[in-house]
Amino acid sequence: MKLKSIFFSVFAIAAAQTVSAQTSILVLNSSTDVVYKLNATDGTIIDPAFITLPSGTPKGITQVDDKIWIADQVNDDIYIYNLDGTPHSTLDGTVVNLDNIRGLNVVNNEVWVTNAGGGNGATANSIRRFTKAGVPIGTYPTVSSPFDVLDNGTAAFVSSFTASGGIEILGYDGVVQGNLFATPTLANVEQMIFNAANNLVVVTFSNHSSGNNRGIYELSPTTGAILNYWPSTGTSGNSGVVQLGNGNYLYSNNAMHLLDPVTGTSTLIESGTFQYFTKITDNSMSTAETIKVDFEMYPNPVTETLFVKATEKITEFRIFSPEGRLVLTQQPRSERFSVDVADLASGVYYLQMSSDKGMSTKKFLKK
Repeated sequence: MKLKSIFFSVFAIAAAQTVSAQTSILVLNSSTDVVYKLNATDGTIIDPAFITLPSGTPKGITQVDDKIWIADQVNDDIYIYNLDGTPHSTLDGTVVNLDNIRGLNVVNNEVWVTNAGGGNGATANSIRRFTKAGVPIGTYPTVSSPFDVLDNGTAAFVSSFTASGGIEILGYDGVVQGNLFATPTLANVEQMIFNAANNLVVVTFSNHSSGNNRGIYELSPTTGAILNYWPSTGTSGNSGVVQLGNGNYLYSNNAMHLLDPVTGTSTLIESGTFQYFTKITDNSMSTAETIKVDFEMYPNPVTETLFVKATEKITEFRIFSPEGRLVLTQQPRSERFSVDVADLASGVYYLQMSSDKGMSTKKFLKK
């Protein structure tokens, strides 16, 4: 087996006061090779450096029991982490026959990975199947350039990154049952999810010749009829989508955006090349959403000294660079204090506050 040198930088998060299972959202930033952790209710950033990945192009991410699986499209590997963000293992693509992998999900109690390339002994345009323990168990041929896979309860939807981006219906036995669209009218379909209404929501990377432009589509999961469409903002095609607990959506392209489906308004959340989203639930922690620490910081932008005022005692703060590098940490144990940032290079940083009850992260600009 070929060995790969993989360096992981993992930042632990503060424990929160809790009452039930902890649900969060993870999203991949392939421009910095980090995993962000977000609040599952409103999409606010909890940790901008939850996991730091090997250099590559992380594309797909999903929870598999008590593990997080991440597919790297360029390295052809699957990185497996524990739910606390610590590394567990790696499925080497040259050994388990993966090439140009994208989305992945649990389907029929297996892990199905979309595989487009024919290198490393892989079958081009296929689903590579694994047990939840990471053991390869077979391959199903599928649509051209598969980009995501989603269990619909009786079979799987497989999206296609083509000019007429169909969504193939693939049986658990590998037999193609048809296409969701009688005539595909979407181009380059990437991530697919089910929303709270049990409808299919997809993002498209490109405009279709029929006039259906790239954006976010809500579809009937039985007929493929377009129920809703929201145009996307940004200068590149869309990759990922997830619905928040408050009913809004996050979607990704050359940035991460928040979509209000009622007004159709998109708001920029974070710049960077973001990819797929996933929700994770850690039942072992018996915890609820991380409780936010209410704090203010000023001035912002800042030149030398950042002043902080919180509603409770801050036990620790951390400052991260946009690449997820920890640049400063202290334990003030106070509600009010100042932070000397004069020696930091100009740019954007994240200030993460932790108390005995929870944690919050805010962004500031160092001039």
